[in-house]
Amino acid sequence: MQKGLAFEPRMDQLGRLQQETVTFLDTLSKDPGKVIYNEKFGKPHEVLSKILNSTKISDEIKDTLGQWYYNNVVAPSKLSPQEREAAEWKRKAEAYEQMQKDQESQRLNQENESKVQAALQTIKAQINEAMTEAGVPLDSKLAPQMAKRVAQIMQLGYVTGKVITPKEAMAKVRAEMGEYQKAYYDILDEDKLVEQLGKENAEKVRKYYLKAVKASEEKKERKI
Repeated sequence: MQKGLAFEPRMDQLGRLQQETVTFLDTLSKDPGKVIYNEKFGKPHEVLSKILNSTKISDEIKDTLGQWYYNNVVAPSKLSPQEREAAEWKRKAEAYEQMQKDQESQRLNQENESKVQAALQTIKAQINEAMTEAGVPLDSKLAPQMAKRVAQIMQLGYVTGKVITPKEAMAKVRAEMGEYQKAYYDILDEDKLVEQLGKENAEKVRKYYLKAVKASEEKKERKI
């Protein structure tokens, strides 16, 4: 039984193989030419020969190969040295222009990503501030869920065209929680309510009402 288990791939190995497969397929879809130049498959011309001989070549593939051969081999061979030089300069100029466009696109993407991250950090700080002002400790178990709900309400406001500040969203979250808690507590009897609140919170409620009763009696005595 132990020998049989030894032949089974480990989970980390399966994960690695799956990741390699995903990466390979992604590369294949974006840049199929890399397969030809992958040393694992052999020399480039051998790999291409295997690909062409591995299946029946359709007319579309033949036309594509023929067009490529004409544009890259036949046509250049008919050019004069001056025309060939001009074509090479044109190719280099186009490649340089494309490189500049790619670099500018990458720069803009990085700039936009930086702006997005900065905005997210600002919103996060504002949400933390709103929660702190509402009396919610940021290290409490409740804080992550409340912050997530605040963000959801802000996002909903943005989608509907009504911008909501973190403090406004926090007020809505507190109102929601209050409604949910009241609706739930209303259906509980005394024992279940104390059980749900916990002894410490139940004691706080008891002290609150004792204080309220005492204040009410003192007020009555002052009137007498």
